[in-house]
Amino acid sequence: EQAFKNLFSSFGETENIKLMVDKYTGTSLGYGFVKYTNEAAAFRAINSMNGKSLGNKVLKVSYARPSSPSIQNANLYISKLGTHITKEDLEQYFSPYGKVIDAKILYGESKGVGFIRYDHREDAEQAINALNETIPPGNAEPIFVKFADTINDKKRKRNQHQQFFLGKRQQINQYENLAAYSYPTIPAPFAHEMMATAQNVTTILDGSLTPTLNSFCLFVYNIPPESDDSFLYRLFGPFWWHC
Repeated sequence: EQAFKNLFSSFGETENIKLMVDKYTGTSLGYGFVKYTNEAAAFRAINSMNGKSLGNKVLKVSYARPSSPSIQNANLYISKLGTHITKEDLEQYFSPYGKVIDAKILYGESKGVGFIRYDHREDAEQAINALNETIPPGNAEPIFVKFADTINDKKRKRNQHQQFFLGKRQQINQYENLAAYSYPTIPAPFAHEMMATAQNVTTILDGSLTPTLNSFCLFVYNIPPESDDSFLYRLFGPFWWHC
């Protein structure tokens, strides 16, 4: 934040400078606000800093707009972009549906994802309706367009993630109890090993980055809804003999 202040305080006296950061990680969210005491200083800052390269980023500086529902949540997430698609290509493809404030592309191993921020939310809605599952010029497959996650969306997903692992820890506790009482379908000599493995898995779920050598936790998906713990023991129990 101090570097951000130094960057803009040179254009005139400021009332407030605020770099927006993630409240959980403290990392920058990529935008901030500068309030000058007079319009001349704000004008100088816009003329000097808008379009200026800063590392691998290009700054966009303009007058802040008063917050209103019409401009909130106007950010789109685009997936399935080919790696040869450029930021300019993306902006050109989406610009017919409204004023594009910002465009960016992030590349993974084989596909790119992009973000488009419109001036108004209704423009973003039109773009979703018109461009979702369409094929941009030069792209090999249809793209998927949706609203990007808001801060509240990210909070909700984080809470769901925490609840998921809390549920897994509770399941591991049940697993430990069953192992302690030598569940009938499990040979008694392996009950102690089952408990040790369950404790190792609990350590992993609690945040340990280095499981012990005896920890081999399986995730089993698409189990019939009527199944219970004994179903899994009958299904996977015979493999303990091969340990």
